[in-house]
Amino acid sequence: MNPFEQLRMDDTLPARPDPAFAARLRRTVEAALAPDLELPARTAHTHTPHTGDDAMSQTDTTEATTTATTGTAAPAAQVLTPYLAVHDATAAIDWYADALGASEQVRYVGDDGRIGHAELAVGGARIFLSDAYPDIGVVAATAHEGSSVSLHLEVADVDALHARSVERGATSERAPADQAHGARSATIIDPYGHRWMLSQQIASPTLEEIDAATPGFTVTGAPAAAGRASRPIQLGYYTIHTDDIATAAAFYSRLFGWSVDPESGHVDNCDLPFGFENQYPEGGYHLWMTVDDPEPLLARLAELGGTVVADVEYASGRGIECRDDQGHRFDLHQPAPGYE
Repeated sequence: MNPFEQLRMDDTLPARPDPAFAARLRRTVEAALAPDLELPARTAHTHTPHTGDDAMSQTDTTEATTTATTGTAAPAAQVLTPYLAVHDATAAIDWYADALGASEQVRYVGDDGRIGHAELAVGGARIFLSDAYPDIGVVAATAHEGSSVSLHLEVADVDALHARSVERGATSERAPADQAHGARSATIIDPYGHRWMLSQQIASPTLEEIDAATPGFTVTGAPAAAGRASRPIQLGYYTIHTDDIATAAAFYSRLFGWSVDPESGHVDNCDLPFGFENQYPEGGYHLWMTVDDPEPLLARLAELGGTVVADVEYASGRGIECRDDQGHRFDLHQPAPGYE
């Protein structure tokens, strides 16, 4: 089976939060939401390159690392995460899991039964969520005229998710429709008052094409940075050979927590999408490089002594099996719209 057939599925789980951010969040929760609640000690995780020993070290400290010269917190990568207040957090978590496929990561429940903080993974994104605390100005969107903030969610099938959300109680504000900017999108209001903009990429028009197709607006992009090198070709997918995909799915899902589709072999919950296959007799691993236009690369491949073994059009795009000048295999993948 074509290893790209399941690429429309949601993939990654979120990375662990930055320790400094986790410390600030903890202090905020303690001070604002539950000042009298003793929260359990949290463990901050730091990752180190694999050296043959344990590849992950754990530390009980939740304070930010300080610089030796100033004693101030060292700057960390900035992450912006939506934080929702709702009128029934327990029900909202269940609804987001059922309708949008969210998975709960953690929750803090106060002595009064309210959820002071919860974290959800939605596709490749994260959201924080709590019950309303009007005594400190944290109010639910349904308490006023609605939320002034919208959540934009990239999805694999906008029509299916829109229909499922409406069936489960969401209000359709805008039905799925193709847009000039290359996405098919829809908008819903969830039962807790928040607006979700669902978007499925189906084409990759240029800025000029978008501008021409969007009357009433002038569409421009960021100016190119002087001297910036073009982005190199990246690894976009890889496959692992197995004689029996279903057996491999059962084994690795229990061993590593991989979400493996037992029919296609696609793994949809890792940062880099990959899959299992049983069709290549030479076995081992196969690397798929994602390219926008393979033709210049194929010409350069021939000049450098490489060869093309097969050139196939799949539903997911064009797949080209190649050999380098030493006979080693690699593959090129030119994604079809919706598989970028």
